[in-house]
Amino acid sequence: YGPNEAGKTTLLRALHGLMFGVDERTPYAFEYDYRAIALRAVLRDSAGQRLEVTRLKKRKDSLAGSLHSEAGETSLDAARFARYFGPITEELYRAIFGFSHADLQQGSDVLQVAGLSELL
Repeated sequence: YGPNEAGKTTLLRALHGLMFGVDERTPYAFEYDYRAIALRAVLRDSAGQRLEVTRLKKRKDSLAGSLHSEAGETSLDAARFARYFGPITEELYRAIFGFSHADLQQGSDVLQVAGLSELL
């Protein structure tokens, strides 16, 4: 939540890029060279594991990082990173967090056609 130009969309795209890869035609290339684009995060889960992640703007091998737990440190690859988030797929993430203005408009149109415009 915030005023226009506060960075809400930028943050949403950064989280999506961190989890699923930076879009091939990222709209942020106007400001940064593709080779310089990198997203970094330190995540902690409820079990106390710490995940250090770096996602680069690359087609292959874009993810690097490590998983720190009581058992020690484990190297992080794309498959292990995906397992860490379980059933959260890119499609589910977009459906819950990444809907666009066009998606909202379509939902509004559906409610109006169904005669439920009072919910708007």
